[in-house]
Amino acid sequence: MVDYHDEAMLPFPRQRIWQLIEAHRDPAQIGRIHPLVRNQEVESTRADETVVLRTIDVRGELRRSTWRLTSQPPEMFRWEILESDGPWAEGTWLENRYSEVPGGTRIESRGKLKVSVIPFLIPQGPVIRRVLSDLDVEDAAYLKG
Repeated sequence: MVDYHDEAMLPFPRQRIWQLIEAHRDPAQIGRIHPLVRNQEVESTRADETVVLRTIDVRGELRRSTWRLTSQPPEMFRWEILESDGPWAEGTWLENRYSEVPGGTRIESRGKLKVSVIPFLIPQGPVIRRVLSDLDVEDAAYLKG
């Protein structure tokens, strides 16, 4: 697992960020945000937690995984991989904390992550940063749309 920490700012109010987060739980919206998520089914929902089964296109191969999505609006959102055929390894998690700043919302991210579908010779850190950066671009595009 790779220890991950990052900070970013999105030029949107925290309320809009929470609309994005809620859309990640919606099987009808997730593919519009992240096109490689081919299918999502809600397995269970509680007040602050949703467990979803996702099918993700990994270089043309469909991989299934079970995700726990936990939120404490408007301060925190966390995802954790409970079971996985890839791309993320079981036990991977990422937690985001949100705060209002002039011009938008500050996001502080931390987690322990591992991509299970890359050879062991390829360093995890740069791959993880690139994947998360691509996901951030998709999130921002959805917010702008």
